[in-house]
Amino acid sequence: MKIVKKSMNFKKILKYKNRKEKIEVFYNRYKDILVNSILDVGADECYLLNYLPKNIKYKGIGLGSDNQNLININLEKEKIPFADNTYYTVICLNVLEHLDNIHEIFDELCRVSSKYIIISLPNPYNDFMNFIFKGTKYNKNLKFYGLEPEKEVDRHKWFFSSTEANNFINKRSEKK
Repeated sequence: MKIVKKSMNFKKILKYKNRKEKIEVFYNRYKDILVNSILDVGADECYLLNYLPKNIKYKGIGLGSDNQNLININLEKEKIPFADNTYYTVICLNVLEHLDNIHEIFDELCRVSSKYIIISLPNPYNDFMNFIFKGTKYNKNLKFYGLEPEKEVDRHKWFFSSTEANNFINKRSEKK
């Protein structure tokens, strides 16, 4: 599998207020490879469909939506239910860091993709170091990594640097 890297800090390119606006920024950046067929892992409400031409085969997977284009799948308990090389482009934006089985799901993304996989991961190491050195002046919510009084529903389960994320993607993708 050929790895194409387009590093992108969404928040520096355009301030967005919600997931819907983030998808617009994403689409404008990657529309050249959002063709043929797309699997959107962690699709939320399938916002990407608002930007895609009608002739593109699209399917989203995730949890908690009744959108007709979304298959409800718990990725920590189920595999992606498609044959090898089914989708030209597979998208997985800010999902892997929430899963205990990050390695297995990454392998699944590789399996169902015939050409491209677009993955977005946060940089928690950078946020954490800023918090350590800048303290309360940093003004960043670290709920994804801290110990809150109540259990967080949407919690990050992995803490890694951008170097570790790159190494993970490079090494795991060699297995395909």
